Amino acid sequence: MNNNSQNSNNDRPKSSAQNKRQRNNRNKKKSTDSIQSNTQGLAQKNQSQKAQNSNNRPKNRPNNRTKSINNNKKRRNRRAGPPLPLNERIYKKFDHLIEVLGHARKKYFELFFRADPRQKKKLKDNYDKCLATVHKFEDTLTAEEVDIFRTRFKNQDFDRTYTSNHEISPLGDEVTYNNQFPDPHYLLTQKEADYSQDSEESSGSMDDYNAYKGV
Repeated sequence: MNNNSQNSNNDRPKSSAQNKRQRNNRNKKKSTDSIQSNTQGLAQKNQSQKAQNSNNRPKNRPNNRTKSINNNKKRRNRRAGPPLPLNERIYKKFDHLIEVLGHARKKYFELFFRADPRQKKKLKDNYDKCLATVHKFEDTLTAEEVDIFRTRFKNQDFDRTYTSNHEISPLGDEVTYNNQFPDPHYLLTQKEADYSQDSEESSGSMDDYNAYKGV
């Protein structure tokens, strides 16, 4: 009896929903198989093309990366030129430090009243660092380099164009110190003025003066 019922179930016509599911499964399987076959075909094609390119490339010919590196080295060598003498290298390095110091000083004083405290401290630290580097430059040189460095400044004379044109001695006047200096704000007209005949009395208080000035 059970066998008859199973056979009767198998003999029943399938519903439209079951047929639709079967068709979808078959289509999915076909699309998956086609994608896998296409992927395998592309991989094989790429491998064969790489092998062909490697076979066609001359063995003694470098690749593009090595060629670009060699070209960069040649350009650097042409731009560098022959090495400078020792004295020229010292002077060039010191001139560069002076130039960097000038830029740091200019930037610090230009932004002194416009920068915020944090930025101003950063600019001041950079200026002090550049100044210390210039002052300690001679300490970084050897004994031979120090002699070369000092020779440059010994050969430079003082600029005395103004004193020679006006026939003035380059030495300043000697100032005597008697423990008391004259007041530079005390004018000659004030010294010669005589207020003994002035009988006008001043009126008002300091509070009135502050109110008048708006303090």
